[in-house]
Amino acid sequence: MTLEFWFEFGSTYSYPTAMRIEEEAARAGVALVWKAFLLGPIFKAQGWNDSPFNLYPPKGRYMWRDLERVCAAQRVPFRRPSLFPRNGLLAARVAAAHPDVPWLPRFVRAVYTANFAEDRDIADAEVVARCIADAGADPALVLQHAQSDTAKASLRAVTEDAAARGIFGAPSFVATTELFWGNDRLHDALLWAQRQARPDLGIRAARADEAGALSDLAFRSKAHWGYSAEFMERSRAELSISPAAISRQPVFVAEAGGVVVGFYSLETLSSEAVELNHLFVDPAHIGQRAGAALLDHAIARARERGARVMVVQSDPHAEGFYRARGAVRVGERPSGSIPGRRLPLLEVALTDSA
Repeated sequence: MTLEFWFEFGSTYSYPTAMRIEEEAARAGVALVWKAFLLGPIFKAQGWNDSPFNLYPPKGRYMWRDLERVCAAQRVPFRRPSLFPRNGLLAARVAAAHPDVPWLPRFVRAVYTANFAEDRDIADAEVVARCIADAGADPALVLQHAQSDTAKASLRAVTEDAAARGIFGAPSFVATTELFWGNDRLHDALLWAQRQARPDLGIRAARADEAGALSDLAFRSKAHWGYSAEFMERSRAELSISPAAISRQPVFVAEAGGVVVGFYSLETLSSEAVELNHLFVDPAHIGQRAGAALLDHAIARARERGARVMVVQSDPHAEGFYRARGAVRVGERPSGSIPGRRLPLLEVALTDSA
């Protein structure tokens, strides 16, 4: 799975993005494609002859103060440039002409640091040469190539591609064909890239020897909601599922890429009613279809067994998930772990009304 990172060296918010994106992408397991381009031609096509932050002073004042906050929160140095926007043409030619070299991310960060932390002129060839050297490349060779017709054509092609794909600002991110704009959309873009590459979910019957792993998954899933350590320890027994329970009642797991990401169990209450127990999803996969797939599977299995209603004792944080899928709140039930705590009691009708 890959994510395209579109950046402009004169772009303010591209600076904090460039300083963290490589680490965050690696943590997410997403490969990066670095795309240096020019905003000038794109702004010109919109009728602007300058940065919108200069054209609209109140917006510019807000941006500079906000950038200070963002950089402070991210713990990256910041000094407002004495000239804005600076001409990043030479640096962009270097980056566009070397899209796959291992030193490119270091070079990009060095140029942004020079511009937004050290107030150096990134249009100056000597400044760019120092950034190339800091990245571990040969400044003379790289700068010579950056002045070639090939390098100029590479940057022009990337900029034209940006315009053709609807990119209007920086930083921007493209995951498959989905466009995200802004430093504060990096997390969303990485999640989208992960989801598009995630293998299809499969659901199968659980094995008795998976009881320990499933109990641990349930514990992690419950803890995701921010409960205290004391609360979690008092809930551990209720969250656990035994090998005997797996052998005695229907228990199904969801797998993605061979990894168990969630599970549920069904308990027969009567000839017409079942109860959904232990529907838990690993926190890393919450919001990625596993919960909905497990619930749909549970409803189908309950119908196969002839049940007319499925009872759900829900965590308060999960009530919205069930109600969005047709469950109706019918009351409350005392917690089996925490004295005095009451939990939402829901029902899912399994037959169509006449």
